[in-house]
Amino acid sequence: VNRGQEKKLESAIQALQISHNFGELAVLSNVREGSGRVSLFEKKVDEVKEFLHAVKDSRGSHGLSPSDPASLYICGAPGTGKTSSMKWCAKQIEEQTKSKDIRPTFCFINGAHIQSMTGNALKLVTKDIAEHLHISLKNPDISHVKNKLDLEGNASPTHLLFVVIDEIDLLLSNKKVQGAGNSGEKVLSVLFELASDKRYALSMIGISNSVGNRNARRLINLGNITKTIAYSTYRKEDLINIIEQRIGRTIVDPKAIEFAAAKVSSSSGDARKVLDLTASAISKRLEKMNSEQKSSKTLPCPLVKLPHMMQAVKATNKRFTDVIHGLPQMAKVTLCVAVSLAQIGPEWKSMTLGTLKRYCTEASSKNLMDDDLNMETFSSIIQQLTDSGLLLMGGGGNDAATEISQTSHSDLYHTRIQLGVQLQDVESAIEKTLLDQEFYRGMTAYVQRVNPRNRFN
Repeated sequence: VNRGQEKKLESAIQALQISHNFGELAVLSNVREGSGRVSLFEKKVDEVKEFLHAVKDSRGSHGLSPSDPASLYICGAPGTGKTSSMKWCAKQIEEQTKSKDIRPTFCFINGAHIQSMTGNALKLVTKDIAEHLHISLKNPDISHVKNKLDLEGNASPTHLLFVVIDEIDLLLSNKKVQGAGNSGEKVLSVLFELASDKRYALSMIGISNSVGNRNARRLINLGNITKTIAYSTYRKEDLINIIEQRIGRTIVDPKAIEFAAAKVSSSSGDARKVLDLTASAISKRLEKMNSEQKSSKTLPCPLVKLPHMMQAVKATNKRFTDVIHGLPQMAKVTLCVAVSLAQIGPEWKSMTLGTLKRYCTEASSKNLMDDDLNMETFSSIIQQLTDSGLLLMGGGGNDAATEISQTSHSDLYHTRIQLGVQLQDVESAIEKTLLDQEFYRGMTAYVQRVNPRNRFN
Protein backbone atom coordinates (compact mmCIF):
# COMPACT_ATOMS: atom_id res chain seq x y z
CA VAL A 1 0.00 0.00 0.00
CA ASN A 2 1.36 3.43 -0.98
CA ARG A 3 1.40 5.64 2.12
CA GLY A 4 3.31 8.61 0.62
CA GLN A 5 1.90 11.68 2.40
CA GLU A 6 0.67 9.73 5.41
CA LYS A 7 4.13 8.31 6.01
CA LYS A 8 5.71 11.75 5.57
CA LEU A 9 3.44 13.29 8.20
CA GLU A 10 3.86 10.40 10.61
CA SER A 11 7.64 10.67 10.26
CA ALA A 12 7.40 14.39 11.06
CA ILE A 13 5.37 13.67 14.19
CA GLN A 14 8.02 11.16 15.25
CA ALA A 15 10.79 13.71 14.66
CA LEU A 16 8.99 16.15 16.97
CA GLN A 17 9.07 13.76 19.92
CA ILE A 18 11.45 14.98 22.62
CA SER A 19 12.91 11.46 22.82
CA HIS A 20 13.79 11.38 19.11
CA ASN A 21 17.33 10.13 18.47
CA PHE A 22 18.81 13.50 17.65
CA GLY A 23 16.69 15.41 20.14
CA GLU A 24 19.63 16.10 22.42
CA LEU A 25 21.54 17.81 19.60
CA ALA A 26 18.59 19.41 17.82
CA VAL A 27 17.84 21.76 20.69
CA LEU A 28 21.41 23.04 20.58
CA SER A 29 22.75 22.96 17.06
CA ASN A 30 20.53 25.42 15.23
CA VAL A 31 20.15 28.13 17.86
CA ARG A 32 23.23 29.91 16.55
CA GLU A 33 22.96 28.85 12.90
CA GLY A 34 19.43 30.13 12.50
CA SER A 35 19.98 33.59 13.95
CA GLY A 36 23.68 34.32 13.39
CA ARG A 37 24.22 35.06 17.06
CA VAL A 38 25.25 33.33 20.23
CA SER A 39 22.05 32.76 22.18
CA LEU A 40 21.55 32.94 25.92
CA PHE A 41 21.00 29.18 25.77
CA GLU A 42 24.36 28.55 24.15
CA LYS A 43 26.09 30.74 26.74
CA LYS A 44 24.65 28.50 29.45
CA VAL A 45 25.82 25.39 27.60
CA ASP A 46 29.30 26.88 27.40
CA GLU A 47 29.22 27.39 31.18
CA VAL A 48 28.33 23.71 31.67
CA LYS A 49 31.21 22.65 29.40
CA GLU A 50 33.61 24.94 31.26
CA PHE A 51 32.61 23.36 34.57
CA LEU A 52 33.11 19.83 33.24
CA HIS A 53 36.53 20.67 31.84
CA ALA A 54 37.57 22.44 35.06
CA VAL A 55 36.70 19.38 37.13
CA LYS A 56 38.37 17.06 34.63
CA ASP A 57 41.57 19.10 34.58
CA SER A 58 41.79 19.58 38.35
CA ARG A 59 40.80 16.10 39.50
CA GLY A 60 42.66 14.45 36.68
CA SER A 61 45.87 16.10 37.76
CA HIS A 62 45.25 15.41 41.47
CA GLY A 63 45.39 19.14 41.96
CA LEU A 64 41.91 20.17 43.08
CA SER A 65 42.12 23.23 45.28
CA PRO A 66 39.46 24.12 47.87
CA SER A 67 38.22 26.90 45.58
CA ASP A 68 37.57 24.58 42.62
CA PRO A 69 33.85 23.74 42.26
CA ALA A 70 33.06 20.09 42.82
CA SER A 71 29.29 20.33 42.45
CA LEU A 72 27.03 22.13 40.01
CA TYR A 73 23.37 23.13 40.21
CA ILE A 74 21.55 23.55 36.87
CA CYS A 75 18.12 25.12 37.19
CA GLY A 76 15.43 26.76 35.10
CA ALA A 77 11.84 26.45 33.99
CA PRO A 78 10.62 23.19 32.41
CA GLY A 79 11.51 22.74 28.75
CA THR A 80 14.51 25.10 28.68
CA GLY A 81 17.00 22.42 27.58
CA LYS A 82 18.67 21.67 30.91
CA THR A 83 18.73 17.88 30.65
CA SER A 84 19.18 17.74 26.87
CA SER A 85 22.17 20.08 26.92
CA MET A 86 23.72 18.25 29.87
CA LYS A 87 23.56 14.97 27.94
CA TRP A 88 25.00 16.70 24.88
CA CYS A 89 27.90 18.09 26.91
CA ALA A 90 28.52 14.67 28.45
CA LYS A 91 28.78 13.06 25.01
CA GLN A 92 31.12 15.80 23.86
CA ILE A 93 33.56 15.41 26.73
CA GLU A 94 33.44 11.60 26.54
CA GLU A 95 34.31 11.74 22.84
CA GLN A 96 37.16 14.17 23.46
CA THR A 97 38.77 12.04 26.18
CA LYS A 98 38.50 8.53 24.71
CA SER A 99 42.28 8.13 24.47
CA LYS A 100 43.13 9.87 27.75
CA ASP A 101 44.39 8.12 30.87
CA ILE A 102 41.52 9.39 33.00
CA ARG A 103 38.14 8.99 31.30
CA PRO A 104 35.10 10.95 32.50
CA THR A 105 32.09 8.72 33.12
CA PHE A 106 28.55 10.07 33.48
CA CYS A 107 25.96 8.33 35.62
CA PHE A 108 22.49 9.82 34.99
CA ILE A 109 19.92 9.20 37.72
CA ASN A 110 16.35 10.49 38.00
CA GLY A 111 15.20 11.84 41.36
CA ALA A 112 11.64 10.61 40.86
CA HIS A 113 12.99 7.11 40.21
CA ILE A 114 14.96 7.18 43.47
CA GLN A 115 11.87 8.27 45.38
CA SER A 116 9.87 5.38 43.93
CA MET A 117 12.46 2.74 44.79
CA THR A 118 11.58 -0.12 47.10
CA GLY A 119 14.42 -1.28 49.29
CA ASN A 120 17.49 0.60 50.49
CA ALA A 121 17.75 3.55 48.12
CA LEU A 122 21.37 4.34 48.92
CA LYS A 123 22.41 0.76 48.15
CA LEU A 124 20.47 0.77 44.88
CA VAL A 125 22.01 4.08 43.79
CA THR A 126 25.44 2.80 44.81
CA LYS A 127 24.90 -0.32 42.71
CA ASP A 128 24.04 1.85 39.70
CA ILE A 129 27.20 3.91 40.21
CA ALA A 130 29.29 0.76 40.66
CA GLU A 131 28.10 -0.56 37.29
CA HIS A 132 29.28 2.63 35.61
CA LEU A 133 32.67 2.19 37.29
CA HIS A 134 32.87 -1.49 36.22
CA ILE A 135 32.95 -2.72 39.82
CA SER A 136 32.05 -6.37 39.35
CA LEU A 137 30.72 -7.18 42.82
CA LYS A 138 27.32 -8.63 43.64
CA ASN A 139 26.62 -6.24 46.53
CA PRO A 140 28.89 -3.20 46.22
CA ASP A 141 28.70 -0.54 48.91
CA ILE A 142 29.91 3.03 49.09
CA SER A 143 33.37 1.95 50.31
CA HIS A 144 33.96 0.11 47.03
CA VAL A 145 33.05 3.27 45.12
CA LYS A 146 35.46 5.27 47.27
CA ASN A 147 38.29 2.80 46.64
CA LYS A 148 37.72 2.99 42.89
CA LEU A 149 37.72 6.78 42.87
CA ASP A 150 40.48 7.34 45.45
CA LEU A 151 43.03 9.63 43.80
CA GLU A 152 45.58 9.09 46.55
CA GLY A 153 45.18 5.34 46.91
CA ASN A 154 45.35 4.52 43.19
CA ALA A 155 48.72 4.90 41.53
CA SER A 156 47.05 5.20 38.12
CA PRO A 157 43.40 6.23 38.52
CA THR A 158 41.35 5.78 35.35
CA HIS A 159 37.86 7.05 36.23
CA LEU A 160 36.40 10.48 36.89
CA LEU A 161 32.73 10.08 37.75
CA PHE A 162 30.06 12.73 37.21
CA VAL A 163 26.84 11.80 39.02
CA VAL A 164 23.99 13.71 37.35
CA ILE A 165 20.67 13.68 39.20
CA ASP A 166 17.72 15.03 37.23
CA GLU A 167 14.75 16.34 39.24
CA ILE A 168 17.10 16.45 42.20
CA ASP A 169 14.74 18.65 44.20
CA LEU A 170 12.31 15.73 44.52
CA LEU A 171 14.78 14.11 46.90
CA LEU A 172 14.17 16.87 49.43
CA SER A 173 10.68 15.52 50.10
CA ASN A 174 9.89 14.73 53.72
CA LYS A 175 8.66 11.33 52.54
CA LYS A 176 10.92 8.42 53.40
CA VAL A 177 12.01 6.24 50.53
CA GLN A 178 9.72 3.24 50.48
CA GLY A 179 10.90 0.28 52.50
CA ALA A 180 14.09 1.96 53.65
CA GLY A 181 15.38 4.06 56.51
CA ASN A 182 16.96 6.42 54.02
CA SER A 183 15.38 9.64 52.90
CA GLY A 184 16.25 11.12 49.56
CA GLU A 185 18.20 13.75 51.43
CA LYS A 186 20.36 11.01 52.97
CA VAL A 187 21.31 9.80 49.48
CA LEU A 188 22.22 13.36 48.52
CA SER A 189 24.26 13.91 51.67
CA VAL A 190 26.46 10.89 50.99
CA LEU A 191 27.07 11.84 47.36
CA PHE A 192 27.69 15.52 48.06
CA GLU A 193 30.14 14.58 50.81
CA LEU A 194 32.10 12.45 48.35
CA ALA A 195 32.08 15.23 45.77
CA SER A 196 33.37 17.81 48.23
CA ASP A 197 36.30 15.57 49.29
CA LYS A 198 39.17 16.34 46.92
CA ARG A 199 40.61 12.85 47.47
CA TYR A 200 37.90 11.36 45.27
CA ALA A 201 37.41 11.68 41.51
CA LEU A 202 33.68 12.39 41.76
CA SER A 203 31.58 15.42 40.93
CA MET A 204 27.87 16.00 41.57
CA ILE A 205 25.52 17.75 39.13
CA GLY A 206 21.91 18.43 40.08
CA ILE A 207 19.21 19.46 37.59
CA SER A 208 15.97 21.00 38.79
CA ASN A 209 13.06 23.30 37.96
CA SER A 210 13.50 24.99 41.36
CA VAL A 211 14.90 28.49 40.87
CA GLY A 212 15.41 30.82 43.79
CA ASN A 213 12.97 29.06 46.10
CA ARG A 214 13.30 27.09 49.31
CA ASN A 215 14.26 23.84 47.59
CA ALA A 216 16.97 25.58 45.59
CA ARG A 217 18.45 27.09 48.76
CA ARG A 218 18.32 23.76 50.59
CA LEU A 219 20.14 21.99 47.76
CA ILE A 220 22.81 24.67 47.53
CA ASN A 221 23.38 24.56 51.28
CA LEU A 222 23.28 20.77 51.51
CA GLY A 223 25.87 20.29 48.77
CA ASN A 224 27.89 23.41 49.57
CA ILE A 225 27.38 24.25 45.89
CA THR A 226 29.26 27.33 44.71
CA LYS A 227 28.38 27.09 41.01
CA THR A 228 24.80 27.60 39.78
CA ILE A 229 23.77 27.86 36.13
CA ALA A 230 20.24 29.17 35.57
CA TYR A 231 18.69 28.60 32.14
CA SER A 232 16.36 31.15 30.54
CA THR A 233 13.22 30.30 28.62
CA TYR A 234 13.44 30.10 24.82
CA ARG A 235 12.50 33.07 22.67
CA LYS A 236 10.33 32.93 19.56
CA GLU A 237 13.19 32.74 17.07
CA ASP A 238 14.85 29.94 19.06
CA LEU A 239 11.65 27.88 19.04
CA ILE A 240 11.23 28.41 15.30
CA ASN A 241 14.79 27.16 14.74
CA ILE A 242 14.17 24.08 16.88
CA ILE A 243 11.07 23.10 14.87
CA GLU A 244 12.63 23.77 11.47
CA GLN A 245 15.80 21.87 12.38
CA ARG A 246 13.67 18.79 13.05
CA ILE A 247 11.16 18.86 10.19
CA GLY A 248 12.36 21.53 7.76
CA ARG A 249 10.13 24.18 6.16
CA THR A 250 8.12 22.18 3.63
CA ILE A 251 5.76 20.11 5.80
CA VAL A 252 4.43 22.86 8.07
CA ASP A 253 3.81 26.37 6.75
CA PRO A 254 6.43 28.77 8.24
CA LYS A 255 3.56 31.09 9.21
CA ALA A 256 2.04 28.29 11.28
CA ILE A 257 5.39 27.57 12.95
CA GLU A 258 5.85 31.26 13.74
CA PHE A 259 2.34 31.39 15.21
CA ALA A 260 3.04 28.41 17.49
CA ALA A 261 6.44 29.78 18.53
CA ALA A 262 4.93 33.16 19.38
CA LYS A 263 2.19 31.55 21.50
CA VAL A 264 4.64 29.44 23.48
CA SER A 265 7.35 32.09 23.87
CA SER A 266 4.78 34.54 25.26
CA SER A 267 3.89 32.15 28.06
CA SER A 268 6.35 29.47 29.12
CA GLY A 269 9.06 29.35 26.45
CA ASP A 270 8.94 25.58 26.94
CA ALA A 271 10.43 23.84 23.89
CA ARG A 272 8.46 20.69 24.66
CA LYS A 273 5.19 22.62 24.32
CA VAL A 274 5.99 23.97 20.87
CA LEU A 275 7.02 20.47 19.80
CA ASP A 276 3.72 19.07 21.12
CA LEU A 277 1.71 21.86 19.52
CA THR A 278 3.30 21.32 16.10
CA ALA A 279 2.82 17.55 16.33
CA SER A 280 -0.82 18.13 17.23
CA ALA A 281 -1.29 20.39 14.18
CA ILE A 282 0.15 17.67 11.94
CA SER A 283 -2.23 15.16 13.50
CA LYS A 284 -5.15 17.51 12.77
CA ARG A 285 -4.09 17.57 9.12
CA LEU A 286 -3.86 13.78 9.00
CA GLU A 287 -7.37 13.44 10.41
CA LYS A 288 -8.78 15.52 7.55
CA MET A 289 -7.02 13.63 4.74
CA ASN A 290 -8.85 10.95 2.78
CA SER A 291 -7.19 7.72 1.66
CA GLU A 292 -6.34 9.13 -1.77
CA GLN A 293 -4.59 12.15 -0.26
CA LYS A 294 -2.70 9.99 2.22
CA SER A 295 -1.29 7.80 -0.55
CA SER A 296 -0.54 10.66 -2.96
CA LYS A 297 3.02 11.70 -3.74
CA THR A 298 2.14 15.00 -5.39
CA LEU A 299 0.15 17.05 -2.88
CA PRO A 300 1.23 20.71 -2.78
CA CYS A 301 3.42 21.74 0.14
CA PRO A 302 3.26 22.81 2.85
CA LEU A 303 0.76 20.18 3.92
CA VAL A 304 0.07 21.70 7.35
CA LYS A 305 -1.15 25.27 7.37
CA LEU A 306 -2.15 27.97 9.82
CA PRO A 307 -5.76 26.75 10.35
CA HIS A 308 -4.45 23.35 11.47
CA MET A 309 -2.16 25.05 14.00
CA MET A 310 -5.02 27.19 15.25
CA GLN A 311 -7.09 24.04 15.79
CA ALA A 312 -4.24 22.60 17.84
CA VAL A 313 -4.08 25.78 19.93
CA LYS A 314 -7.86 25.66 20.47
CA ALA A 315 -7.50 22.13 21.83
CA THR A 316 -4.80 23.46 24.19
CA ASN A 317 -7.17 26.20 25.39
CA LYS A 318 -9.66 23.51 26.38
CA ARG A 319 -6.90 21.93 28.46
CA PHE A 320 -6.44 25.29 30.24
CA THR A 321 -10.12 25.25 31.10
CA ASP A 322 -9.86 21.73 32.49
CA VAL A 323 -6.75 22.64 34.51
CA ILE A 324 -8.41 25.72 36.03
CA HIS A 325 -11.45 23.66 37.02
CA GLY A 326 -9.16 21.36 39.01
CA LEU A 327 -7.21 24.07 40.86
CA PRO A 328 -7.63 24.59 44.61
CA GLN A 329 -9.45 27.82 45.43
CA MET A 330 -6.38 29.74 46.60
CA ALA A 331 -4.70 28.98 43.28
CA LYS A 332 -7.80 30.20 41.41
CA VAL A 333 -7.72 33.46 43.39
CA THR A 334 -4.02 33.95 42.64
CA LEU A 335 -4.49 33.25 38.94
CA CYS A 336 -7.47 35.59 38.66
CA VAL A 337 -5.63 38.44 40.41
CA ALA A 338 -2.41 37.91 38.43
CA VAL A 339 -4.22 37.97 35.08
CA SER A 340 -6.17 41.08 36.13
CA LEU A 341 -2.93 42.86 37.05
CA ALA A 342 -1.29 41.87 33.78
CA GLN A 343 -4.21 43.42 31.88
CA ILE A 344 -3.60 46.85 33.43
CA GLY A 345 -0.23 47.36 31.77
CA PRO A 346 3.35 46.12 31.50
CA GLU A 347 4.37 47.88 34.73
CA TRP A 348 2.21 45.39 36.60
CA LYS A 349 3.99 42.33 35.31
CA SER A 350 7.03 42.81 37.54
CA MET A 351 6.50 42.71 41.29
CA THR A 352 7.52 40.84 44.41
CA LEU A 353 5.81 37.73 45.71
CA GLY A 354 4.80 39.80 48.73
CA THR A 355 3.11 42.39 46.50
CA LEU A 356 1.08 39.78 44.65
CA LYS A 357 0.10 38.09 47.89
CA ARG A 358 -1.16 41.38 49.33
CA TYR A 359 -3.30 42.04 46.27
CA CYS A 360 -4.73 38.53 46.55
CA THR A 361 -5.47 39.15 50.23
CA GLU A 362 -7.21 42.47 49.59
CA ALA A 363 -9.08 41.34 46.47
CA SER A 364 -10.52 38.28 48.20
CA SER A 365 -11.55 40.42 51.22
CA LYS A 366 -9.31 38.16 53.32
CA ASN A 367 -11.86 35.37 52.99
CA LEU A 368 -9.28 32.91 51.71
CA MET A 369 -5.90 34.56 52.23
CA ASP A 370 -4.83 36.67 55.17
CA ASP A 371 -1.60 38.32 56.26
CA ASP A 372 -0.66 35.21 58.23
CA LEU A 373 -0.55 32.99 55.14
CA ASN A 374 2.91 31.45 55.00
CA MET A 375 5.01 32.81 52.12
CA GLU A 376 6.35 29.32 51.46
CA THR A 377 2.78 28.17 50.93
CA PHE A 378 2.04 31.10 48.63
CA SER A 379 5.19 30.49 46.57
CA SER A 380 4.12 26.86 46.15
CA ILE A 381 0.79 28.13 44.72
CA ILE A 382 2.74 30.21 42.19
CA GLN A 383 4.83 27.14 41.34
CA GLN A 384 1.67 25.09 40.78
CA LEU A 385 0.32 27.69 38.36
CA THR A 386 3.69 27.85 36.61
CA ASP A 387 3.95 24.08 36.25
CA SER A 388 0.45 23.97 34.74
CA GLY A 389 1.45 26.51 32.08
CA LEU A 390 -1.02 29.15 33.30
CA LEU A 391 1.58 31.61 34.58
CA LEU A 392 5.22 32.33 33.86
CA MET A 393 7.41 32.99 36.86
CA GLY A 394 10.69 34.74 36.27
CA GLY A 395 12.69 37.89 36.77
CA GLY A 396 13.13 40.72 34.32
CA GLY A 397 16.10 41.50 32.12
CA ASN A 398 17.75 39.52 29.36
CA ASP A 399 18.42 36.49 31.57
CA ALA A 400 15.37 36.03 33.75
CA ALA A 401 16.36 32.81 35.47
CA THR A 402 19.77 34.19 36.46
CA GLU A 403 18.14 37.25 38.01
CA ILE A 404 15.93 35.06 40.19
CA SER A 405 18.84 32.85 41.22
CA GLN A 406 20.74 35.90 42.44
CA THR A 407 17.98 36.54 44.98
CA SER A 408 17.77 32.92 46.12
CA HIS A 409 19.08 33.66 49.60
CA SER A 410 16.79 36.62 50.27
CA ASP A 411 13.43 36.58 51.99
CA LEU A 412 10.75 35.11 49.74
CA TYR A 413 8.54 38.12 50.47
CA HIS A 414 11.00 40.33 48.56
CA THR A 415 11.75 37.88 45.75
CA ARG A 416 10.98 39.72 42.51
CA ILE A 417 9.05 37.91 39.81
CA GLN A 418 7.69 38.70 36.41
CA LEU A 419 4.22 37.46 35.63
CA GLY A 420 3.74 36.60 31.99
CA VAL A 421 0.52 35.00 30.83
CA GLN A 422 -1.00 33.80 27.58
CA LEU A 423 -3.57 36.53 28.06
CA GLN A 424 -5.98 35.63 25.26
CA ASP A 425 -5.93 31.91 26.03
CA VAL A 426 -6.01 32.15 29.82
CA GLU A 427 -8.53 35.01 29.83
CA SER A 428 -10.85 32.89 27.71
CA ALA A 429 -10.41 29.93 30.05
CA ILE A 430 -11.02 32.11 33.11
CA GLU A 431 -14.20 33.52 31.59
CA LYS A 432 -15.52 30.01 31.11
CA THR A 433 -14.57 28.79 34.58
CA LEU A 434 -14.41 31.65 37.09
CA LEU A 435 -16.00 34.89 35.90
CA ASP A 436 -19.50 33.49 35.94
CA GLN A 437 -19.18 33.65 39.74
CA GLU A 438 -19.77 36.95 41.57
CA PHE A 439 -16.82 36.28 43.91
CA TYR A 440 -14.24 36.25 41.11
CA ARG A 441 -15.90 39.07 39.16
CA GLY A 442 -15.62 41.23 42.27
CA MET A 443 -11.94 40.45 42.64
CA THR A 444 -11.25 41.36 39.02
CA ALA A 445 -13.15 44.65 39.38
CA TYR A 446 -11.21 45.51 42.54
CA VAL A 447 -7.80 44.84 41.00
CA GLN A 448 -8.51 46.83 37.84
CA ARG A 449 -9.70 49.86 39.88
CA VAL A 450 -6.31 50.11 41.61
CA ASN A 451 -4.31 53.21 40.69
CA PRO A 452 -0.81 52.13 39.55
CA ARG A 453 0.69 54.90 41.66
CA ASN A 454 -0.81 53.32 44.75
CA ARG A 455 0.46 49.79 44.09
CA PHE A 456 1.85 47.86 47.03
CA ASN A 457 5.68 47.81 47.10
